[in-house]
Amino acid sequence: VFWSFLIARILIVVFWRASAFGGQDSHYAAFFMFFSTFQWVFYLGAYYVLEEELTGLVWSPNVMVQANDTDLALRETAMFKCINANGTLACRKQMHPAVVCKQLFDPALCSGFTWIGATGDFQKCCVKHFYSLKRPADIVGIPPITISMTTLSSILQWVAVLAMKWILESNPLLTGNPGGQFVAGASVDILDAVIFANYLLHNKVLYPKYGIDKNGGAALADDSSYNLLVLTWLLAITTSTLAPAVYTFFRGVDSDTPNKVRTFQGALGDLTQSMRMLQSGASHKLVDEAIKLQMEQYCQESGGHAEVHQVSVSAPEGADSDEESADIESSLSMKMKADLSSLTASSSVPESGAAKHMEGGMYQVIFDADGRKETVDITRMKPIIKRQAGPLAQGCCQGWCSGARSAHDSFDHFAEILDSIRSLFLLELPFFLWRYFFEIDSLAIDSWNVIVMGKNVVWGLHDLLVILTCNNPSATIFGYTPLATLSAMINGSAMSSVWVGPAGFFRIAADFTAVSVKRTMETNMKNLETHKAWLLIEREKLLHDGHAVGMDSVALFDAAIAKNGVNISDLQERIDMVHT
Repeated sequence: VFWSFLIARILIVVFWRASAFGGQDSHYAAFFMFFSTFQWVFYLGAYYVLEEELTGLVWSPNVMVQANDTDLALRETAMFKCINANGTLACRKQMHPAVVCKQLFDPALCSGFTWIGATGDFQKCCVKHFYSLKRPADIVGIPPITISMTTLSSILQWVAVLAMKWILESNPLLTGNPGGQFVAGASVDILDAVIFANYLLHNKVLYPKYGIDKNGGAALADDSSYNLLVLTWLLAITTSTLAPAVYTFFRGVDSDTPNKVRTFQGALGDLTQSMRMLQSGASHKLVDEAIKLQMEQYCQESGGHAEVHQVSVSAPEGADSDEESADIESSLSMKMKADLSSLTASSSVPESGAAKHMEGGMYQVIFDADGRKETVDITRMKPIIKRQAGPLAQGCCQGWCSGARSAHDSFDHFAEILDSIRSLFLLELPFFLWRYFFEIDSLAIDSWNVIVMGKNVVWGLHDLLVILTCNNPSATIFGYTPLATLSAMINGSAMSSVWVGPAGFFRIAADFTAVSVKRTMETNMKNLETHKAWLLIEREKLLHDGHAVGMDSVALFDAAIAKNGVNISDLQERIDMVHT
């Protein structure tokens, strides 16, 4: 196996360098992946098969007797009298000879018998064989040290995982474009499958296979549970190993071909990896890219200009009462000035309402209090963060089984759904059930098994959400986006607080390490940053709506964003003062 797979890899590299058969880099890379990883599946499988084949069955005859500990019999023994007179220390060598038969002889259940008792009161007592498994010699010599086979196999398992992980995530035939999150997820599944393989030597499945009951007694041989466990493991590790190779083969890309469509989730995963590797320059570039992609995703997943926003509308500012208002108005055309001067003045107390975009920086607002309509510019509006509708309001559950509405590569989109089906039904769910079967009697909250079972639960839930939403991260239930939130949590991102409101409103909140004295100001900071994010998204939609956009319209948004930025800076200074 080793030499055949090595020769295959050499031939693939030669064909790749010579561009033989007219294949693309991803085709050669897929075969290189297969011949670099699948050999480890054979090695691991061969080890566990050999270990099981070399396991032997040993037995010992046990006489089914026990001490006679009834109160009357106990008081008549020399042991009781010694303890009663001298204490336990003086009687530590005293024998307790009184025994009774625990199980009488039955030809159908016993291997033999012996007589127990005194003259005139004998009992024909059962002798049973008790069985156990004898593992092969566990010590191997690797000069100049001696190491146990168990330790050596554990080391080789980690070597196998690291070797497969390197080939999958850093394929030398597809440098710079290995497949991102899809391949990284398969690496995690391979690691889980390698760890899970230790259960193939567990007594809970080997005892029934060899005809031993849980107490060590004789039982009918039943290898069904062992065969089912082997099948589960083989399907899991085989499909986890093949999935990246199949995915890479059908991608149809070359090493110098950039990804067809870059997504926010992919950039976020690369950013997390870059930060863990302390790559400062690459991390800064990925931050800018992630923000840009997140902006695009928000715009594409929103309802466009037809979207209705719950807003709070403030009274129009006087032309002479505020220097900033004068600066804003000086940058507008005469037509815009006329439009602003014709707006109906409202009360000084902000009013809530539903706003819908009209043109430029102007919105039509239907106020909640009296239902009147008014044309309002963007500088007077703030998004309402608290959801006004209940969890069962219109639009609270949408986007399920409809596919992603963002600019997501169709091949990657479909591949991730198929891989989630594989992962859920061939790995996460069966692994969790098997681990529960093996560990339920000794499971502790601080054990390693809790961690790997937790992995199966979290990733299994993620796979289920991908299947149910058709890989649509904007799918909502009760106003929340479970797939997007769980994906961000799994990726180790601080963006797990992003969610979509019932009216398609996007809330972006940074994580703050708050203390009680700063809680109020930090809440205000979240509101200001949410306001700024909303303004940026609305401006972006305006710039990409396919129509000519006047400078006056953009100026309104720029002015509102600038004013919001000043408020954020002022509030941050106050927070810093509290901190000091």
